[in-house]
Amino acid sequence: METFLTVDGIQLTENNYRNLLFFGNDTYTIGLAELDTSDNLVLTGETVTLTKQVYEENPILIANTFTVEGIKVGYLMYNRFTSGYDQQLNSIFGQFAAEGVQDLVLDLRYNPGGSVNSAINLGSMIAGEPTTSVFLKQQWNNKIQAILTDEQVNKYFTNQLSDGTPINTLNLNKVYILAQGSSASASELVINCLRPYLDVIHIGDVTVGKNEFSTTLYDSPSCNYSCTTGINPNHTWAMQPLVGKSENADGFFEYETGLIPTLTLEENVANYGILGQQDETTSSKSHTAYNW
Repeated sequence: METFLTVDGIQLTENNYRNLLFFGNDTYTIGLAELDTSDNLVLTGETVTLTKQVYEENPILIANTFTVEGIKVGYLMYNRFTSGYDQQLNSIFGQFAAEGVQDLVLDLRYNPGGSVNSAINLGSMIAGEPTTSVFLKQQWNNKIQAILTDEQVNKYFTNQLSDGTPINTLNLNKVYILAQGSSASASELVINCLRPYLDVIHIGDVTVGKNEFSTTLYDSPSCNYSCTTGINPNHTWAMQPLVGKSENADGFFEYETGLIPTLTLEENVANYGILGQQDETTSSKSHTAYNW
């Protein structure tokens, strides 16, 4: 495992890493490090110079299937809810269905969230609930909530993507979800909103606790500042205020301190293992749930 401890000769800390990595120069040099026998990070003397570039990550990092004691198990590592990849996500579930997957391990450990529509699509691919079933309910402030109809605040499971492509679903009644302290927003939404319908086995650690939803406001007065047409070309910024909280079909939304795992498995920096492998070790403690 490769890791680094310094940026341009300055040691990383919890307080300075954002400024060093995200708000500094476009080119910087990192100092590589490794764990010693006491599991402390020490510099190796090697350095690497990096230059920032615009890069769009495919959020579907790994998709595997395993046969465990005669049961076909699908494994999906999904790192961002990005709507531009919903077609590929749907294709993965088509492959899972064609291979007869009976159980699913959904890995959201490094997923900070993203598109709510993608979360609804993913939940629909897992559960196969009818389109009359509520996936989530939006809770605005009392004044706004009073003038909104159920159809405006309720978001339902779906059977098709935005372009009309039928959704491939596994119709599961149980799902294993790996999530931890870097799993947030839409990741938590999937966990919370599937719970009224499925047995959700959350393995890992407490999640971030972002139960709010937001909306984007542009400088576009011709459509109440909420659309991308008629935008003032002199303004290159938008606002993304938090406007409400998301609850599941049972009305639960109070997870500001994070979702508590069903089974706790903390990651160990000294023993990460290999992503996507059935025997990946996520903790020094032993546990068996398809070996995750």
